[in-house]
Amino acid sequence: MSEPYMTAVAAAVVLPNEDRVLLVRREEDGAWALPQAALAQGEDVQRAAQRAVLEATGVPVALANLVGIYSGAGQLLFVFSAYIYPGHSTPAPGVAALGWLSPAEIEAIDDALLQRILADARRGIRYPLGMFGAA
Repeated sequence: MSEPYMTAVAAAVVLPNEDRVLLVRREEDGAWALPQAALAQGEDVQRAAQRAVLEATGVPVALANLVGIYSGAGQLLFVFSAYIYPGHSTPAPGVAALGWLSPAEIEAIDDALLQRILADARRGIRYPLGMFGAA
């Protein structure tokens, strides 16, 4: 029997009126990634996505819609587009840096799954939050 997937949540945060995405640079391997966290028992994916961004970056967000559900690297990722609330960001322990990356900067990252997710987001792939039930 194969190993079960670890469920994780990620929120892709795009600044309104700008074409940039908030990514975190992990201390463990130096890789850029979407803020993400494992789903806690009994937690719904929308709240987990908001928690993931807040814990990793210090930035509170309001989710706009679901970009998609992706599998890769032993994870099932629920990826949301989101709007930030005013304030400033603070990297969490385990996060080496935060970055608002442009499409050109993102294209230079060697991560096929991240590239596919962000390509979907740029193409306007969106699903309503209501598909998960009451938020």
